[in-house]
Amino acid sequence: MSEAGEDVNVPVVFVGHAELPEGVRSAVEMILGPQENLSTVQLGAAADPAETARQIGQALDQMHVNAQVGALVLADLQGGSPSNAAAAVFLERRYVRVVAGLSLPMALEVLVSRQGRAAGELAEVAVAAGQRSVTDVSSSLEAVAGRDPSGGGTTGSAVDNDV
Repeated sequence: MSEAGEDVNVPVVFVGHAELPEGVRSAVEMILGPQENLSTVQLGAAADPAETARQIGQALDQMHVNAQVGALVLADLQGGSPSNAAAAVFLERRYVRVVAGLSLPMALEVLVSRQGRAAGELAEVAVAAGQRSVTDVSSSLEAVAGRDPSGGGTTGSAVDNDV
């Protein structure tokens, strides 16, 4: 257990292009129910990155972030304006962790794992969840069905021989 304490939920901010952050929040809350200490910042087409950084800071302030516990910002795209704005916030508030690659599996894992953890630990959870969640489903299904996943035909199953 970290220094975060048993009853503390790390504040989390989803930041990204257009409606993505609010869409991920909506999906998360459909699955897990309403979430405390969760905020979103959406970047419009003509948004100023400095304004986005200010909005992220404001969201953190509204959640009353404890510097000992920290906060986690999940950005949609590494190197994009939302991620860069979150990085600017990190440079001012070193207790904030930033992870790029926001996805529904990552968000769910983070939100169910945040109690009693510090932001740095939660960043590790986010990265691991993001890496585990990327899967070539069709390739897996082809392997189970006895087909050559390269698309080069079958492996000789009885079903394929009936054609």
